[in-house]
Amino acid sequence: MADRPTEVCIAGRVVHGRGCGRELGFRTANVELDAGAAAELTEGVWAGWIRWPGQTWREAVINVGHRPTFGGGSLSVEAHVLEFSGDLYGTDVELRLVHRLRNERRFADREALSRQIRIDVARARALLRGRAPTRQPTEEQQ
Repeated sequence: MADRPTEVCIAGRVVHGRGCGRELGFRTANVELDAGAAAELTEGVWAGWIRWPGQTWREAVINVGHRPTFGGGSLSVEAHVLEFSGDLYGTDVELRLVHRLRNERRFADREALSRQIRIDVARARALLRGRAPTRQPTEEQQ
């Protein structure tokens, strides 16, 4: 069950990841954050928004966590931009995490994770369709 809506705003640069999302058929933009911003985040899978220079806000499913199905590791922030297949490497992006969909958890295999991601995408679309981010960036975020 999703937590109450709460909007978390972060920004960072898209960097190369391990390619796990691509292997599952859900390419992600791996967003590098400074340690302070990362420490403020609540782990889990989120419905939210992403934008980059020259773009309007786009719907996204955003994972904040340690990728337990893929052996864990350091905290990562990965955004699957809905209905987008371009290359964002090296791009500075803004993220708005709006609805926490679920906890991050380890799945028995990649197929089980892929099925859950399809569910997450459908839920995110339903929650975000026809809406836009509510908060504008503060001066220090610009």
